[in-house]
Amino acid sequence: MTHPNATDSDAIDLMMTQEVTPREHRRWSQASFRRLTTAAAIVAACALVGCGDDGDGESATGATITQAEFVTQANAICQTGADELDAINASSDLAPPDFFYEEVVPSIRSQIAELRALGFPEGDEELLAAIFDDTDKVLDELETKADPFGSGDPFEDLNGRMREYGLTACADG
Repeated sequence: MTHPNATDSDAIDLMMTQEVTPREHRRWSQASFRRLTTAAAIVAACALVGCGDDGDGESATGATITQAEFVTQANAICQTGADELDAINASSDLAPPDFFYEEVVPSIRSQIAELRALGFPEGDEELLAAIFDDTDKVLDELETKADPFGSGDPFEDLNGRMREYGLTACADG
């Protein structure tokens, strides 16, 4: 019997033990393809209509986020990013500079994009935009260096500003 939430690798495993027919595998593959194309369509639609923050502090739904909501959601985003990096680092054989450039920098950039997409609390737009713009600038500068760890902590000031706002997981992650 097939399971509706089975993955393609599950289907291959079952096919190898001859518990599933090629027709059932094709049905699973088609379902996976539909999910993938639906997700791609949603991303494309967001790109076209501008999902996320449009610079006025409102999210894609038009609702203004409160500072408490922003801090809670932002810390959750940053903690998830830190946890993912910890898991990757535990199984990675990359040298520290390579790990930083290949994993940490893209993760931070992704987190910043997610934070911006939340929208900013009313009155805090300039402050938060400046923090995230400055973070992007530090990352841009670090990407030009052979050793990002040679000159102290380039995020020290930014981390202090984030902590002051309440973004502790973002500052300490």
